[in-house]
Amino acid sequence: MKAITFVVCILLFQVLVTTDIFGEDSVSKPKAPEYQPPLVDSKDTDFERTPLNKLARGLVNLAFFWLEVPIQMGKTAKEENEFVGGTVGLAKGAFIGVLRFGTGVLDMVTFIIPPYNRPLMEPEYVFSDHDS
Repeated sequence: MKAITFVVCILLFQVLVTTDIFGEDSVSKPKAPEYQPPLVDSKDTDFERTPLNKLARGLVNLAFFWLEVPIQMGKTAKEENEFVGGTVGLAKGAFIGVLRFGTGVLDMVTFIIPPYNRPLMEPEYVFSDHDS
């Protein structure tokens, strides 16, 4: 009889503890997080000030570094003569092309590190205006 009373007391205690006596949840439910606006407004963000700009600059310079050779050959031939353009322009274009390839690799590797809008080489892209 004592065992039955003990079991009934334990069951009654458990029912009292786990039952919602006051009409409230005994276990608090987590509240849904409130909406917070983004820290950076995409309307105010300029593409030149993003890591994507630096990555794109690196990819473009890696893809088109070889264009420095004909550009420099033509530019030197226009300034001097065709022979100088074919010799000195070729060497100058190869040298600048290697530099552009290196800056492209560096921009791609460090695209997440600011500054994003300052190119390592002028002009920023191989097909930009070389006369400025």
